[in-house]
Amino acid sequence: SICFIHLLYSCTVQKEHGTEKMTVDLVVLSQSPRVLEPPHRDVTVDLGGTVELECKVDSHEVTWVLPSQVQMIAGQANGHVQQRVRVNDNGTLWISQASLTDTGTYRCTGNRVAGSDAVSVRLHVSARPPEIQQRKHENMTLMEGSFAYITCTATGIPQPIIHWTTPDGLKLSSSQTINGTLVVQKVQRYDGGNYTCIARNSVGQDHKVARLEILITPPVFSDQRGAARSVTAVQGQRMLLDCTAKGTPTPHITWILPGNVNLPAPYYSTRRTVHQNGTLEIQFPQKTDSGQLTCVAHNDGGEVRMSVNLEVKEAVGRPQTRPSVTDNVSLRLGTTAIFKTLNCFI
Repeated sequence: SICFIHLLYSCTVQKEHGTEKMTVDLVVLSQSPRVLEPPHRDVTVDLGGTVELECKVDSHEVTWVLPSQVQMIAGQANGHVQQRVRVNDNGTLWISQASLTDTGTYRCTGNRVAGSDAVSVRLHVSARPPEIQQRKHENMTLMEGSFAYITCTATGIPQPIIHWTTPDGLKLSSSQTINGTLVVQKVQRYDGGNYTCIARNSVGQDHKVARLEILITPPVFSDQRGAARSVTAVQGQRMLLDCTAKGTPTPHITWILPGNVNLPAPYYSTRRTVHQNGTLEIQFPQKTDSGQLTCVAHNDGGEVRMSVNLEVKEAVGRPQTRPSVTDNVSLRLGTTAIFKTLNCFI
């Protein structure tokens, strides 16, 4: 609409012989503000998010009325909320860290002499409690020494924060996980139990439980030739005794020699070596090495033993001959020679 404003201006001149007066009628045309967008609209913001409510009104003066009936103009901040809500110079209402109490109708008014016009914005603050995307109960069976990856992701508004608790009640922060996935490196027997994932935001929380079981199998010797066997070695000649075992976790090998000497794998010395695979190597065996040797394989599942009866024999020497002896005999032609018996000694 258009508003007509009449203003009368009078000019009076005082002269010696009288007074002269002139009147001017000034007509001012003023148009009322016009809304440049739909007068009513709905806007949704996530809980904790930031939203800008524009006020496109053809007016030089803009006033916002909050749901609490507080009025704000351009350049003004709502002090009691630490400038969380303010009106920018262009008339846009800016709200940060949106809370549920910010829900409501916001009214923007453009004012002029000729009148006013307004825009209403209904603000909705969206919030959803966390919802974990994986199964709420999960069972995992792993071999000892392997890696465990337990996934936990959640949706919600605001974005949920995820943390884990271990079977012994230790709380792990989100920085100790990878996007909510818990990684347990080289799991051991004591790592078994219930791991709980908790997703939490300002609206609520959700949780899942993952039960981790560690698979353990007792040692078994790869060589099934019996619990005891006899081996003969030659004095001074290198000998090898194999002892390999399978199991979960990988068994540790220890050789027990006569005199209760323990040699764990790996073991290295001048004459005796126990290799990583459990093989016992003896350089230059001696008769004192004879006796019962025991290979022990053990892990968390138990232990097994294998005995070896070792006999070290002297080396059998090769026949040796004495140096040859040559006797020279001189005879006169026509005489008879009598030779003594020549013995050959070996």
